[in-house]
Amino acid sequence: MLHRALSGAGGRITKLLDPAFLLTPQWAYIFKSVASAALAYLVAYVLQLETPYSAASTVLLVTHMNQGVVLAKGSWRLIGTMIGGLVAILLMGLFIQAPSLFLISFGVWLGLCSMAATVLRHFRAVGAAVAGYTVGFATYGALEMPEHALNVVLGRTATVAVGVACLGLVTALFSKRATRERLEAAIAHQINNVGKLVLDRVSREHSADASPDLVAGSFAIDDLLELSRSESPEVAICADAVREGLASLFGATLGAMEIAFGATFNQPAVVAAREQISSHLPDAMRLVESGQESQVKKALATVAQLRHRLNAIAKDSEANGTDPQVLVTLDLLSEIVADWEGAVIGLVRLYNGRAHHSPDFRFHRDWEGGTRNAIRSVIGIVSGGAFGIATGWHDWSLLLLLLAPYSVILATTGNPTAGAVSFVKGTAAAAIPAFICAFFILPEIQGFPFLIIVMVPFWIAGLYATTIPRYTFAGLAYLVAFNTFISATNPMTFDMPGYFNKVLGWMIAVIATWLVLKLVLESSRFPWRPFRLSQAAMA
Repeated sequence: MLHRALSGAGGRITKLLDPAFLLTPQWAYIFKSVASAALAYLVAYVLQLETPYSAASTVLLVTHMNQGVVLAKGSWRLIGTMIGGLVAILLMGLFIQAPSLFLISFGVWLGLCSMAATVLRHFRAVGAAVAGYTVGFATYGALEMPEHALNVVLGRTATVAVGVACLGLVTALFSKRATRERLEAAIAHQINNVGKLVLDRVSREHSADASPDLVAGSFAIDDLLELSRSESPEVAICADAVREGLASLFGATLGAMEIAFGATFNQPAVVAAREQISSHLPDAMRLVESGQESQVKKALATVAQLRHRLNAIAKDSEANGTDPQVLVTLDLLSEIVADWEGAVIGLVRLYNGRAHHSPDFRFHRDWEGGTRNAIRSVIGIVSGGAFGIATGWHDWSLLLLLLAPYSVILATTGNPTAGAVSFVKGTAAAAIPAFICAFFILPEIQGFPFLIIVMVPFWIAGLYATTIPRYTFAGLAYLVAFNTFISATNPMTFDMPGYFNKVLGWMIAVIATWLVLKLVLESSRFPWRPFRLSQAAMA
């Protein structure tokens, strides 16, 4: 068994060192992230920031394979940091002499931000989450020395700005803006999938409903649109038009699912309409599938002619006094084709890159989940702070420093408790490498280049873990903990008792996060519903 395990490990190492494997997008992402973290360290040292390692940690938290994610996530992280810093100054100015009031106010603020992070869409949720837990970062080290509060807040904002700027620069220089091409292909593919559903529904008297993947595909395109608009100004100005096309695509999908011919299936007018759709819609779909702007415009003309033919059939039927049920069926078929045409119009406008003002779209908001996360945040912060004060823990604000971000970030995931366990594992995994690096390697070297050379292998290990879905959370926790445990500053200090105190404090904090997520209003154990909102209110 030992021989088999060693053989398997050797095979994985050989794969990692294979030149072909090193040229994959996965490793390109790792190399760009490492370069960005090293640049952030360098800039932070040049600017003489108090915690330069926080700039590198920002890079490792924001980095992503997609350039749009980096730009959007980084900008909203910076916005959230500035808002949270202002709130931190306000709360410390009002309640620095009253720890209990400070804890309650911090908990309420974090609860509001947790709710916002739950109900907001896309990267706005990142800004809300960061605005909430930045109070903990800004107040760490300042609660005992309130006169330094402003310096702490400004230092925190500066390190985030340095990390975001360095990552954005490296990403812009060494990344391709390929999201728009993926967006165009995804929209065309989804339009054709809905077209296939329409053809299936009109060709049979009874057919199956749309698959969940078809509906999920439209939501995935909306996420892709958000990424593309972040990295491309051309997409940003026509994003509303594209989203309007997606709304039309939803309409065509729902309309196709609502078709119930019944007795009208063999009526002459309905048969004529079905034949028109079966004859002309496939032609339009083939043109859309080509992905060329000129061909998509021809598809738009084809489906527009189809819509006119269906309207003519409906008008003739109405003039001839046809059965009302037949008229309803014809109207529904015309609406489906018109919605499909609207989706093609959205794709054409994406090609044109012209601004188009559309009405605001209303999305589903998970207010129940947001309320649960808000109350969980309040209870977690107040309980954690009260525990720290009651036990006389001299570094009790460390609990707030970690409990706030980890609980908010994990609360918005699909399985918070499993993610919290991964955070515990990742933090524990960082302790030994950080100890070896901080007390056996770094004391023997001098100079910034050697510092980065030593840190790079440890960063690569964590970044590689984040590319594997089941290790993503553990990899993130490892990267942040590793950087913070070492706390590389200029000059470097080596305090072994302080190191073990820090590791113990972090482990207590991540375990406390797991306990909060496990015991406080966990949805699987506590089907708690504070409010019952109507569907209209939740939309």
